[in-house]
Amino acid sequence: MTSPSPYNTPTSQVLPETNEIQPIKRPSGHGIAWCTSGVKLFSQQWGLFIAIGFTFVILSIVSQFIPFIGWIISSLLTILLWAGFMYCCDNLEKHGQFSFNQFFVGFNQQTGPLLLLAAVYLVAIMLIFMIAGMFLIFTVGMDFIFGLQSSSGMPAVSDERLLLLGVTALLIVMALMIPVLMAIWFAPTLIVLDQKPFWDAIKLSFLGCLRNMLPFLVYGLVLLVIGVVIMLPLLVSWYWLIAVFFLYILFNPIIFCTIYTSYKDIFEHQYSEGESLK
Repeated sequence: MTSPSPYNTPTSQVLPETNEIQPIKRPSGHGIAWCTSGVKLFSQQWGLFIAIGFTFVILSIVSQFIPFIGWIISSLLTILLWAGFMYCCDNLEKHGQFSFNQFFVGFNQQTGPLLLLAAVYLVAIMLIFMIAGMFLIFTVGMDFIFGLQSSSGMPAVSDERLLLLGVTALLIVMALMIPVLMAIWFAPTLIVLDQKPFWDAIKLSFLGCLRNMLPFLVYGLVLLVIGVVIMLPLLVSWYWLIAVFFLYILFNPIIFCTIYTSYKDIFEHQYSEGESLK
């Protein structure tokens, strides 16, 4: 029996190192865990979180008043500041603190991919509203034509019919917005924290949401209930509007903290032994 020569070229295959991340499928109960973990993260520096939440809301409102392009500027700001929120959460999680200036990190780090993401988001929104608008134009136009041809003397399109078409158009917008939100939800975080190209971030975000539909359903229901409770004072009197506004400012950074905790759970935890994605 011949012993292998130490001078021979090794025959074993060396696999290249990779930093690829893949979303993990989590059970439905994690939807509640994301909320509780987000609140816990928020409570560590709640004053600073409220400050950046207030800044986020004010910048979003002010940008809307820019003539003609206000909604475009608002959408771009949303993505850039979203990334800043995630950067602050990550620094708090890893280093125990963050600074107000880090909220604007999207303006000097990964700005190009974030702006590309914002552009894709804008185009998707415009296409969705174009589809809903074409539906309304086509259906109302057809109703008007058939109404003119009828001899009943009734209006071409009744108010009830217009209401039904409006609700249908709204449902179309909501249905088409779901995949768009799935593609956007984790994308700013993946870009600013993992330096993913914007298209890879979109695909990973969509896949992460798709694999975790049940926990996201639970998560969404929890946020919906809290949102309804916040709005309840308005049923009593519009004098509560200012109080509701400040409650929204408080709720806004908590939502971003829950987005970060769900990202950590889905993308950064390692597989346990025997765990697999279905």
